[in-house]
Amino acid sequence: MATPTLADLTKSMTDMARLVNNFVTAAGTAPAQGPRVPMPVDYDGNRAAARSFLQSLNLFVDKLPDIQSKVGNALVFFRSGTALEWANARYSEIAAGAVATPPTFPFRDWAAFVTKFLNDFDDPNPQQTAINTLQTIRQRNFREGVEAFISKFESAATESKLADDALIIFFQNAVIPSVMTEILQVVPVVTTLDQWKMHVRLKDRAHNALVQSFRRNPDTTSRPPRGGTSRTFPKPAAVTSAPAVAFRPSPDPRLTSGRAGGTAPAVKREPTESICFKCGKLGHFRKDCPENSVHVRQMTTAELIDYALTMQDHVSRLEEEDYRQNSENPDKKEDEAQDFGPDEE
Repeated sequence: MATPTLADLTKSMTDMARLVNNFVTAAGTAPAQGPRVPMPVDYDGNRAAARSFLQSLNLFVDKLPDIQSKVGNALVFFRSGTALEWANARYSEIAAGAVATPPTFPFRDWAAFVTKFLNDFDDPNPQQTAINTLQTIRQRNFREGVEAFISKFESAATESKLADDALIIFFQNAVIPSVMTEILQVVPVVTTLDQWKMHVRLKDRAHNALVQSFRRNPDTTSRPPRGGTSRTFPKPAAVTSAPAVAFRPSPDPRLTSGRAGGTAPAVKREPTESICFKCGKLGHFRKDCPENSVHVRQMTTAELIDYALTMQDHVSRLEEEDYRQNSENPDKKEDEAQDFGPDEE
């Protein structure tokens, strides 16, 4: 058999391009039958989008009569990246087969094309990838949308092929910690994955209702606490600021040296008088907290509940103490502001 010349190959490629254009034109002008199938989105070779792109291709070429027209229409949507390089390789195979004796086509049927596509673009281990996704997915806050979070979780759960008992553990670690703590205290106990999803949706609706209530009635400061139960406090009395004057602080004699009065030792707080901002307990500072090495993601369910309740109590004490001080002494901040006024002559 004679070796094809460059002119022969060029002519074959031109004929193939014209054939593909004719297929696209015919598909676009054919009378509509049934629901209109949307055109696939251009593909760039992204493995994460390979399955969804293939599904759209299957719908798009389903009614075409033969394998040549199906492949010709499908390759049109490989527009960039590694997908474009892959399509160019398939065009070269089609052109080489067209000038062979007898003429051949690289794919026996559509299933052969799909197999070739999946071998080159699909995730080699989709189950493990789905499990990795379940380990990292998080509902970070209510603003992200509970339905989007649950939909993403369900997609990875289906691909992981794990039992519900395992999926419940992943779901507990994925939801907001305070929400998880509240659901664990529900009676009767929540035992199924569907019940967990239902309660997360209920917490999201309650949070949204609280936000809307605050927007309609801004005279009260009401917000969902980290622990779950809502608290409503009246706004503290307005504090009148000191007159606007040039700021000229007086030097503290305890911090000066070489002046009258000498140098006094710095005031040092004892650890027994302090609250740790890490764990909320008395007797040490945050830098010395024994829980500095604690990793929440590595806790058991019981340890996580205990840690969440401890932090909830700590935050509640701080909020209530701050509110009590503002209520009992509304002029405190004004007095503090006046302490920074100009020195009296």
